[in-house]
Amino acid sequence: MLYFKNLGPKRSKEYAYKMGLDCALNGVNGKNCSFTIFSSAENTKAWEDGKRSGEKHKQMQG
Repeated sequence: MLYFKNLGPKRSKEYAYKMGLDCALNGVNGKNCSFTIFSSAENTKAWEDGKRSGEKHKQMQG
């Protein structure tokens, strides 16, 4: 029988977006780039959207 460790909680799209935004604004860290965020294609897209939004915000701030 195969056993798996607890891989952490499922993440919402909203959480994924916030972590993408955090990544763009504060840089990569273990929280905002955790593999648990990318548990679905929807979450991956939300993270990418958040990162893109944060990058635009940083450009506007100059």
